[in-house]
Amino acid sequence: MKKRRIIWGCLLVLFAVNAVFSYSAAGLYLFLGILLIPLMGILLTAACIKGLDVSLELPKSCGKRQCVEGHVCINTRNVVPVLRGEVNVTSYNRLTMERKTVSVVSGFTKKPKTLAFSFESRHCGGVEIGVNTVEIFDPFGLWKKTLRPSLTSVITVLPDTFDVHLQLAHGNLPNQDSVEYAQGRTGNDLSEIFAIREYQEGDSIRNIHWKLSGKYDDLMVKLASLPLENSMLLLLETDMQGEEDVQPDAFDVLAEIYMTVSQNLIDNEISHKAGWYDHEMQRMFLFEVNEEADLHGMMVKSLSASRKAAGSNALARYLEEFGQVEQAHVVYITHKDQGYLDELSDEFIKTTIVCSQQGDQATGPYDYSCTPEDYVVQLQSMII
Repeated sequence: MKKRRIIWGCLLVLFAVNAVFSYSAAGLYLFLGILLIPLMGILLTAACIKGLDVSLELPKSCGKRQCVEGHVCINTRNVVPVLRGEVNVTSYNRLTMERKTVSVVSGFTKKPKTLAFSFESRHCGGVEIGVNTVEIFDPFGLWKKTLRPSLTSVITVLPDTFDVHLQLAHGNLPNQDSVEYAQGRTGNDLSEIFAIREYQEGDSIRNIHWKLSGKYDDLMVKLASLPLENSMLLLLETDMQGEEDVQPDAFDVLAEIYMTVSQNLIDNEISHKAGWYDHEMQRMFLFEVNEEADLHGMMVKSLSASRKAAGSNALARYLEEFGQVEQAHVVYITHKDQGYLDELSDEFIKTTIVCSQQGDQATGPYDYSCTPEDYVVQLQSMII
């Protein structure tokens, strides 16, 4: 566009000189034509940009390295067609924080126009696809007007999973065939009563101990116990932990490990809870995962969780939100191990899975470390 304006300016000077020294009406008319006709392009582009309706169509999900097609639909209400327009489509992977821009150039007529663009990602994640700008050019390519429709849609790039053999650790149980309950924490198993106390607002009616309530002439409730054998909490770290240059490969693998462990637990009919902190929404998410449908919902949400260097960690956020950890097994998946699970008592069975470019070494008996290159081998068998 800059080059075209320079050429136009040179022509204006040339025809102006010709009009002055030729002393002819034809020279004057040529100069006015060269001056005014391109200037009319400003009015034309301004009118055309107001008559555009833009929409975006995308599939809901795709696999890694799978090329899919999206569509930007342009509907113009203008009488005069647009000879040249340019649509700029941006993508942002909320998991890996990668950005890309794709430009599609076409003319827009009165008929609806569908512009196709291709999208492919080698990393999983919730990817925001947005129509950033629609630019309209005049017929001479001297002027443009820009429309910013702020259209966004999210496509979930699904993670790959890998084969892993999981075994639940039992700690120091004297009898592995019996069910052991946590001694210092309540849970959700009413088959074993943890304690009895007076009714408080918010207590479930199902937990009322009617026999004791009649004896003490006051409502008494049963507190459920926490079985150690199968209560599981998966925490995915979304804080950058002071490292601004974490590679997308590491975040991609962390998500694959998270989903693989959750999938394996479901395959073995082990219900669990999966949690992470979303820095954009500023809240801790906690999903109850009992079946495949729960896993899918959890996956879509967690892959779109925004990341930030906030100087905190998933366990601290969890305790801040919920007060205490109710599960006996805690699995913490992170790119940097800073010993956060050490804050929990030895009553918990704690597992930290670290995936980093440096291959940081795990320290605990149930801890594991890997890199984005060797995680499938290093994590093929785990006790958690």
